[in-house]
Amino acid sequence: MPPKKKSKAALKTAADDEIANEENERKDEVEDVTMPPKKKSKAALKTAADDERAKEENERKDEVEDVTMPPKKKSKADLKKASDDERAKEENERKDEAKDDDGEEEDDDDEINAEEHGRGKRKRRESKNYEPDDFTMKSSDAATKASTVLEGRGEKLGEIATVKASMTKYKLNSDEFSFAYKFVFSNRGIANKKLMKEKLLDFSGYLPPLPKGKYNKERQEEEDEVVETKYATKAFKMNVSQIKALCTFFSVDYSGEDGKPLNKDDIIDRLLDFLGAPDESLVKEKESSGTKKKTCCQVKKEDSNKKDYCKAEVGS
Repeated sequence: MPPKKKSKAALKTAADDEIANEENERKDEVEDVTMPPKKKSKAALKTAADDERAKEENERKDEVEDVTMPPKKKSKADLKKASDDERAKEENERKDEAKDDDGEEEDDDDEINAEEHGRGKRKRRESKNYEPDDFTMKSSDAATKASTVLEGRGEKLGEIATVKASMTKYKLNSDEFSFAYKFVFSNRGIANKKLMKEKLLDFSGYLPPLPKGKYNKERQEEEDEVVETKYATKAFKMNVSQIKALCTFFSVDYSGEDGKPLNKDDIIDRLLDFLGAPDESLVKEKESSGTKKKTCCQVKKEDSNKKDYCKAEVGS
């Protein structure tokens, strides 16, 4: 039997129902998309803000405690246990090293036994022969080095007759001789006194000789100033009597034009000028053998004769 056909009224009713359902579905979709979410109440918003603020505050406190809180001190029992563990560890390491050494010795013994039984050749240990040092050469080298005198800017003291004559008056073991040597060469001297005298006579100044040809004068003056400062520092540490003793030893005149002694600074300047570059013009003039010093009586007689001569002229 074929299905019965629906009447037009039934078909129209079904179509209207379908259209209505579709319309309702479309409205629901539009409402879901366009409708804004419901606003929270002020109390709910305040509660949420307070919860967030409390959470941040707790996190900040935890960070501060992690940074500032010092580490907890270990108890005495923990410290003792840690020290015992460390000591036991060191003891085990020592035992392991001793075992390794014993193993090496056993290996050496096995090799020796094997060599003795013909299983190999034993290596002979090399023996070092003792060779004594040549002290004679060392002493001669030291003496040669000690006797070397660097060339200076002036004349050798032994070539200036006045200075040589003044130096030869002093004994080699005198305090003045040792004091002069120490000031010039900045050391206490050597055992060989004759060698010390030869060094003093070969001394030609603490300033180095000027370079030949063109040279930088400013740089040379700076280098000279360094050396002069070294000797001036030593000189200013001494008293006036010591400085005068050096001047007398090297025959340097420390009196002014009026015959009176100079002050300490001027005497040091005159002494350093001579020792920096020795020159005959900076020392006292040598007295000739024919001339003799006048005694006090002779000077007084000459003065009285001059006065009598003046009175006779006035009377005439």
